[in-house]
Amino acid sequence: MKFIASLILLFSAQAFAETPNPFDTFVGDYSVVGAPRIQNVRKDFCERYRWKDLKTVSIKPSGGLYESHQIRFVAGPKESLFQVQEYQQSNDVASTGSFAETSGGEGWAANARGTWNFTNKQHTIVTIFKTESNYRMTIKDESFGAGKLRTACYYEADLILNAPGFMEAADPFDAFMGSYVIEGKPRIKEVGTNYCLLYSFGALKGITVKPGDAKYESHRVDVISAYKSVRHSVMNYETRNDRDTAGSFAITSGGEGWAANVRGTWSIGSKSGVRIRLKQTERGVVLAFDDETTRSGVVKKACYYEADLVKVAE
Repeated sequence: MKFIASLILLFSAQAFAETPNPFDTFVGDYSVVGAPRIQNVRKDFCERYRWKDLKTVSIKPSGGLYESHQIRFVAGPKESLFQVQEYQQSNDVASTGSFAETSGGEGWAANARGTWNFTNKQHTIVTIFKTESNYRMTIKDESFGAGKLRTACYYEADLILNAPGFMEAADPFDAFMGSYVIEGKPRIKEVGTNYCLLYSFGALKGITVKPGDAKYESHRVDVISAYKSVRHSVMNYETRNDRDTAGSFAITSGGEGWAANVRGTWSIGSKSGVRIRLKQTERGVVLAFDDETTRSGVVKKACYYEADLVKVAE
């Protein structure tokens, strides 16, 4: 009997492990059809992912910590990321905590992420499902107090799945893997500051682009100066506080002959971040860093770094 029970447990564990994630069915690139829709419930503003300007959505598998997939939203020049995750966390006395959980079935998948305490709960639920002809994505941003809904933003958009030819084949930084040395002198432009010392860029000697090995990191760029080597992480993530008034972000973009990644923080009315850019030229590569602080959409201070590089033969 013990042997039979062990076999039953073994087969049950294998069946559980092999159960596919419901988001696997929806991996691909989508375009928005028609106008995205927003419903506001006692909320001053509903601007998640610049939804009213949303153009495309992509869903890709991910190997991040607690993370099965990444959903990328593109609205004009702005890209945002939602991480499909699974975890449960609470403090020692189980009075506060956070969670992320995936659910789904035939024709639909959802991921909920949020925080809670004894009296309050806040969550964001992203759902995608098959309609009769295409697809639809919805997002619920809800805040509860004493079991009652306090504020909410509801987002909805109709999608069509793009043909495989539209799928992004690889991370744009893959094309720039290798080691480079500087050609000529580095260039630095100061705006509203005289303190532009990022990575000792004025003494730059070269860079090395490698695969990443840290959480949320797709690539690492080792910036080598005359004094030291500093690691710049190319990452993808997004975080927001419970009230959706501040957060942090990291987003990769790119295309044929170029790659960029911006990483920073924001609050209502202000944003600061560092963008790395690599662009292919006839002789080699142009490396650039844009370190900007903006308020109300206006640049208050910035440092712009640029250098010409040539690749080292392997």
